[in-house]
Amino acid sequence: MGCFFCYIYDMKRNILLLLLALTITVFANATSVSDSIFNSEIKILKKQFNDVLQKNDSLEIELEKINSKQLILEYNENYFQTALGSQTNIFSFITGGLFLLFGLITFVGINKRIESIENKTTRQLEEQNTKFDEFKLEVKSMESKISRQAYEGYIVIATRLMYNQQNCTAAFYMLRTIIDGINIKVKEKEITHNINEVLRLLSLPTSEETNIKEYLNFSKQELHVIQSEYLNKLNNEQQIIIAKIQIKIDELQQALLTKQ
Repeated sequence: MGCFFCYIYDMKRNILLLLLALTITVFANATSVSDSIFNSEIKILKKQFNDVLQKNDSLEIELEKINSKQLILEYNENYFQTALGSQTNIFSFITGGLFLLFGLITFVGINKRIESIENKTTRQLEEQNTKFDEFKLEVKSMESKISRQAYEGYIVIATRLMYNQQNCTAAFYMLRTIIDGINIKVKEKEITHNINEVLRLLSLPTSEETNIKEYLNFSKQELHVIQSEYLNKLNNEQQIIIAKIQIKIDELQQALLTKQ
């Protein structure tokens, strides 16, 4: 019996030991299983976290790329705006410079053209004035020649008329020599002689029966021209004789009226 109880006791002890061992084993197994599951979940979570981190990094990288592109676009936009403004300013400056240069060239060209025209016109005017002066000299020379020829011709005519005793007509032609004599600047002595000859012819009897009145009128007109335009070119003696001729012509005209 004592041995049976010992056996029972040993058996209980072994069962307890077995149960304890089983408990420890189950607990260990349970702990191992739990640790394995936990570790698996941890690994999964780590993997997910890493994936999230990678995605976040990717997103950050993409965001940085987008920001970089945006910065580049903004920089390019600012650069192009600045470049466009600079180009606009340069274009405006060049355009203004070209217009200014064109205006300056045009102004200089117009001034040179005006100056050229003025010089050409001045030369032409000087040439025309020179030609005109030469023409005036020629005309004056021709007038002098004509006056000389007329002067000499009137003396010839008056001499012939005096030879025929047509003294009134001869006085008219001799009177014509006074103006031409002054124009061709004959000597005062010669002009005085001619004036005295007019007065002498008007004082002589004449063989003319016709045209006396007409030639007296001609003589009076010629005398009027001498008194109005040439009297200041005569000396005092000549002016006195002219006045006497005027009186004589008036007397002859009055005598003709009395005869009528």
